[in-house]
Amino acid sequence: MSTVWNQCEELEILSLAFNSFNKGPMPDGIRNMTKLQELYLMRNNLEGEIPWLNNMTSLRVVNFAFNNLNGRLPNDFFNQLPQLRNFSLYNNQFEGSIPQSIGNCTSLIYLDLSSNFLTGMLYFLSRHIYLK
Repeated sequence: MSTVWNQCEELEILSLAFNSFNKGPMPDGIRNMTKLQELYLMRNNLEGEIPWLNNMTSLRVVNFAFNNLNGRLPNDFFNQLPQLRNFSLYNNQFEGSIPQSIGNCTSLIYLDLSSNFLTGMLYFLSRHIYLK
């Protein structure tokens, strides 16, 4: 399967939503798709953490809703996602503090972190005038 991902380095939009994959981690080969702008992996029974988004600086839309993803989001999680406009982790198992680095995503218009176990204040979102 890794050779399939290697042939998709120019891909800009990837939707594997609603496939109900067997429980397991996110496909590691996606990390090589550095030109990816939109990534839809919702409702796939995915498990584990999200370790590799930080090298995908072109991402504008990320939707991982309705999976079994878990762990803590590192403080610098959003530092390499300057173009992020739409981000959803709805209905997963994330815990810990909401990373303050999300304040660096000044183009953000949609954010859904609900139905997780995240904590913290959202004062760093005050400069997001487009956030809905």
